[in-house]
Amino acid sequence: EKGELAPKAGRREGVGDYLNILFENKNYRLIFLASVLQQLGTWGNLIACLKIIEGHGGSGVKAATVYFLRSLPSVVLFPIAGYLADKYDRKLVMIASNVLSMLTALSFVILTYTDSLTLLFILIFAKNACSTIYDPAKRAAIPMFVDAKELHIAMTLDGVAWSSMLALGAALGGLMTSSLGLRVCFILDASGYMGSVCCLLFLPQLREECHQEVAAASGASLNLGYAFQNLKKLAREFASDTIVIFNKPSLRVSLLYATMKATGGIVWGPADVLNLKW
Repeated sequence: EKGELAPKAGRREGVGDYLNILFENKNYRLIFLASVLQQLGTWGNLIACLKIIEGHGGSGVKAATVYFLRSLPSVVLFPIAGYLADKYDRKLVMIASNVLSMLTALSFVILTYTDSLTLLFILIFAKNACSTIYDPAKRAAIPMFVDAKELHIAMTLDGVAWSSMLALGAALGGLMTSSLGLRVCFILDASGYMGSVCCLLFLPQLREECHQEVAAASGASLNLGYAFQNLKKLAREFASDTIVIFNKPSLRVSLLYATMKATGGIVWGPADVLNLKW
């Protein structure tokens, strides 16, 4: 089955390969479009949330809380998300993640009828918690139908899509928020997840045979020991990589520059656009 998912090898390397993998590899095209649709409304949702914060006085602390709650699920749930992607059908994991994200995104419409910041913060955390499950499953699924020689092309395209949707989604979010209103912006965000689910439905099952055998042998019970071992391994690798980074001056400078640039863009960009008061 895995052989049927992988495209033909031996393509000519070059810029054209980025288009070839999209046009010739149906499964990768589906998951690429699913990710684009999923991300397009996400950044519009962020702008709409910041617009609500602006209506409550534009406090810098409240704006920072929005970004904190968007990032917190990734830190807390990524190990669990990786375990789910390994144990269960990755197609079903991605679909479940998008369905839950769609329902949560649609719940943001309630904020147009109430001015509860507490509800806003709860929905932001819940939506990003649901979305966090998607990314590890997607990244684990791509090598299942992309040839090893083209894997770097597929991952590069995935990164380009994310960056493009960041710029385009934020711009469209600002336009929709100002011209169509918050309600339409939230509904379009939910529609993006629905479109993503429609793309994922056409994918084949994305579950490794070895994982199927493990699941059959262990039943439906959750192997917490396996998850804990993976978490410890992840912690050791993170600590090892961190030591390498801090032992090399050039890497320390690069890390500091990247952190300052990313933090500045995340905080000051929206703050300047929305005229937030600190």
